[in-house]
Amino acid sequence: MNEEQGEEDTAQLIQRAVDNSDAMQLAVLLSSTGLVDNEPVEEQAPLYLRLLRTLSEAKRRSCSTDGEEDKEVTLSMVDIGEAVQRSRELATEAEEVCLVVSALNNLRDSAAFVDSLTSPYLTLPDLSRTQFQIVTKRLEEQIRGIKTELLPENRAWVFHRLEQGIPVYLNVKTQHISWEKPRGYVESGLIGIASFEDLVASIVDESSVEPIVTRFQAHARGFLVREKLALRLHHFHNNVDAVVKIQVRYCISVYLTFSITLYY
Repeated sequence: MNEEQGEEDTAQLIQRAVDNSDAMQLAVLLSSTGLVDNEPVEEQAPLYLRLLRTLSEAKRRSCSTDGEEDKEVTLSMVDIGEAVQRSRELATEAEEVCLVVSALNNLRDSAAFVDSLTSPYLTLPDLSRTQFQIVTKRLEEQIRGIKTELLPENRAWVFHRLEQGIPVYLNVKTQHISWEKPRGYVESGLIGIASFEDLVASIVDESSVEPIVTRFQAHARGFLVREKLALRLHHFHNNVDAVVKIQVRYCISVYLTFSITLYY
């Protein structure tokens, strides 16, 4: 009974920390529950807060729908345990995505770049050899002059949304992740998952349009040739009598010239 009461008291304290958006207090409370082991609780605290707040709001909406607006909503330890487990899954996803993003921004490590293209976190169409070369060239142009190992800390971050829409910041220099906007964060032209997928899609679209343009140009050239021939035939038919007269006069002239030459 005392254990159950202790869990209820802890759950209420966690609920209060969530309602107050107190990530640090939440980290302390979660550490005392035994739900988090060797995890970086303080670094994960903003994510815990986001997940528990979302869950708490969902429970309040459910009560409102059921006509129980005045009912006090408190997260259970089961709810909190599920949120902690979900945070682990998201942290793992973020770490793996961070490695992919780091590889996309460092073409000098060609092996890591090629491996990153097979990542389940990238949605890419099958590329031909030519398309792959164009992708590499365009990517190189976009990140030209950027050396990730020399970037200042505030410019080494890339914003990303995980599959569940959870925002996260990925550091391509240190491979650290942050669930809050880093201090002094500045966009520096680094490429992320979404921008790389857009780049690939634009190149594939260009490649699919090119054969159509080529065929259109061929048809256009054929039309112009036929049009020019038709004009010439039309001109000939309209002036056939004159052409015949000219040809007859020319033949007579040649005949007379030849006859005179033989005579003399």
